Amino acid sequence: NYWVYGQSAGGCYSDTLHFSVSEEPDWDFSISGQLSFCKSDSTQISVNGSVSNVWFNSETKNSIFISKPGEYSVAGVNSRGCEKHLNFTVTENESPNSIFSVSTKQVDRKNNTLAVIVNPEPDTEYFWEMGDGSFVNGASHQHVYNVRNNMLEFIVRLTATNKYGCVSYTEQSIDVAPFIPNVFTPNGDGINDFFVPDIDVLIIDRLGKSLYRGTEGWDGTFGGKQVPNDTYFYFVYYADKYGVVQTKKGTVTLIR
Repeated sequence: NYWVYGQSAGGCYSDTLHFSVSEEPDWDFSISGQLSFCKSDSTQISVNGSVSNVWFNSETKNSIFISKPGEYSVAGVNSRGCEKHLNFTVTENESPNSIFSVSTKQVDRKNNTLAVIVNPEPDTEYFWEMGDGSFVNGASHQHVYNVRNNMLEFIVRLTATNKYGCVSYTEQSIDVAPFIPNVFTPNGDGINDFFVPDIDVLIIDRLGKSLYRGTEGWDGTFGGKQVPNDTYFYFVYYADKYGVVQTKKGTVTLIR
């Protein structure tokens, strides 16, 4: 609290004036947001408590995006015109490795096991999507597919997440090939009773007579009667994952 009075040139005194002076109270000026970001990404930093701001790059917005590691600063002014400065450091975090290897690039009904593995990094979680609706965690996995001849491919996707929350993923295509045995046994035991089901197949005997054409799989009959044990010719037609029609031909031996 202060006071003052004045004196004129003629020696007269004024009334005393009383007044108070207060110091600016402390005010909160802070930043919010992640002070780190993942490689090839960015982070959004915002300021709180000010009515106007000036960033290191002369921007005057309430928030900015930073995509390079380094030392940064921002100045803020409150409603009373008081100014504060903040310095802060932004760091960049490496993304985890998600490149993985596979035991095979092709599966079929008989050879339907796939092993996948990634070189693990510390404090990193791995999540596999096997392409058939199944999911599993871990750095490696051995998976058995339920394969049908009319399938085209399985897309295997690995997502890796490290302790900084950085994420990377890798995908690989596993082709599905029709499995064509050289022997089948249509004896009604439920095992190998149909030759190449779920795909277009043509069966011809030694005399060139067409015995079967369809996608259900040949059951070893013609005209409702069982054909004799013998070797028969087949033509298998299918479209690959690129839509290109493929043809496989060969012989199959029927044994009951």
